Amino acid sequence: MLLPQRLIGLLLLALALAACAAPASGTGSSRRATLGPSAGGAATAMPAAPAMTAAATTAAAAARPALRVTFASSLTDVKTGQVFKLADFSHRVVLVEDMAVWCTTCFQQQTQVLALHKALASRDDFVDITLDVDAHENAATLKAYTAKNAFAGLYAVAPPEVIRELAAHLGEQYLNPPSAPMFVVDRQGGVHALPFGVKSADALQKALQPYLDGKS
Repeated sequence: MLLPQRLIGLLLLALALAACAAPASGTGSSRRATLGPSAGGAATAMPAAPAMTAAATTAAAAARPALRVTFASSLTDVKTGQVFKLADFSHRVVLVEDMAVWCTTCFQQQTQVLALHKALASRDDFVDITLDVDAHENAATLKAYTAKNAFAGLYAVAPPEVIRELAAHLGEQYLNPPSAPMFVVDRQGGVHALPFGVKSADALQKALQPYLDGKS
């Protein structure tokens, strides 16, 4: 009878150990499984903020007071060697784009600006300036790029002081060429930011028209 008693003792010990190992209700892995959704129902994802359309962005920009920026630094058109300042074009409407030669988005934007030049060919109060804001590019590189693509308008490499002024008044994103950053300088020198992203020739003309038609 000694062997059965030992077996019975081992079985009782095993049952006791199993009872101690079982998790208590609402603790351990069962508790972890219930974490996450708040009381009262399943968790609901927060909706993403709606993106502004180009029209809404343009309207919001137009509603803000125009920046007053001097842009007094001298620039040199790489195609002709002409030295100029933005201030030289007072009483005209100036479209400015920041770009880099390597930027494919910039290339797309400049093809649209070329089409805009054709649409506004009869106007002598419109000026287009493209600024290369990549510190690793130079006038020779930019000149070869414009010659290859037959782009119109003035092209210049932005000196450090112009880059600092752009960042200070318009924000660091204006130094990010793939954003296709552009702005309008009105006849009184007020600066009006345009939406980021490639803008068609038609969209650019619509954005410029109020400044071309009016005195502001």
